Amino acid sequence: MRFLLLSIILCLGTQLTAQQTVTLRAPDGSVKQRTQVDARLRPTQVEIFADGKLQRRTTYEYNTDGLLSEEVTTLFDDHEYDLITQYSYDGDVLTGKLIGNNRSGRWSSEGYVYDAYGNLARIDHYRKNGTLAYQTFFDLTYEDSLLVEKVRRKVVLPVDSLHEDWENEVAIGDDPVPEPGEVVEAGSTTTYDYDARGRRTHAEERNHEGERVLVTETTYLSDGRRREKTTFYEPFGGVSFSETITYDRLGRMAERQLMHDRTRYAYIGDSEVVRREF
Repeated sequence: MRFLLLSIILCLGTQLTAQQTVTLRAPDGSVKQRTQVDARLRPTQVEIFADGKLQRRTTYEYNTDGLLSEEVTTLFDDHEYDLITQYSYDGDVLTGKLIGNNRSGRWSSEGYVYDAYGNLARIDHYRKNGTLAYQTFFDLTYEDSLLVEKVRRKVVLPVDSLHEDWENEVAIGDDPVPEPGEVVEAGSTTTYDYDARGRRTHAEERNHEGERVLVTETTYLSDGRRREKTTFYEPFGGVSFSETITYDRLGRMAERQLMHDRTRYAYIGDSEVVRREF
């Protein structure tokens, strides 16, 4: 990994003044991924290939503060189309997201409200015409300023909402689609544990019936890295699958293992530029 990252840096050079491109190739020489980064080492375009064909292209734009402002993913299949996400901020805090699909013509948006500790407390979901469709609320419980429980309390659909807005049957987690004016009380509960240094070590989510959904165990390594193992459970018990992610000293994903598949990541600055699968 260290040699790979060094090789990339040498290829790009020490003085970046324009957009540069990094290409990851398979052993047979075919292109697997092509990433473009700007002079600030931020990704501006990522292309994913399979069997020599372009499968997906994602472009990124940034605002004057350097924060991601728009992300457009073009999917190349029988009918090429774009998935568009636009972001809005208050300072460096994400406050809204506009989501669109140019194939279906459907647009929606979300607004985010945080509590005094900076944790998400409410999501406002809007229709294409800008009217409020429903809200997701979270009850947050703290002990010594540490979040120990998060409960998705209810989702409110305003009385004047039109059920046609739910033609895609957008489900709220595992809950059914609410009728106009219905208040959905059921939701998930997540509890958290911490070590003596205040670092999160355990998170467990259960659905509204008390059934375990997932458990994340976090281990802090002596070299400054962090490893998280998340186990996902079947609705009626039993393990569905597990995923282990190792983060580097800067909190970036360094390795991800999903069942028997393992992927390692390399970076230039803050930008992920290559990934290798094993």
